[in-house]
Amino acid sequence: MRSYLDDGRPLILTLADDYGKVLGQSLEAQSLGTLEVICIDQVEVGECDYIDIGKPLMGGRVVPVIMKTLVFNQ
Repeated sequence: MRSYLDDGRPLILTLADDYGKVLGQSLEAQSLGTLEVICIDQVEVGECDYIDIGKPLMGGRVVPVIMKTLVFNQ
């Protein structure tokens, strides 16, 4: 993960419960502002799910999220 983050990419976390804001602020404070953190809460992610994250709205307080589940016939 270090090489991913060292390339300037953000750490993106999804949470099922409503803890995104406090977790994101805590991680950003721990990194002393050197880490860009995106925490999206109230999203349940399962196996074979993909997430499309849109551009932030309302000054960055809201982010549109689209969940996709891929199902293949065998």
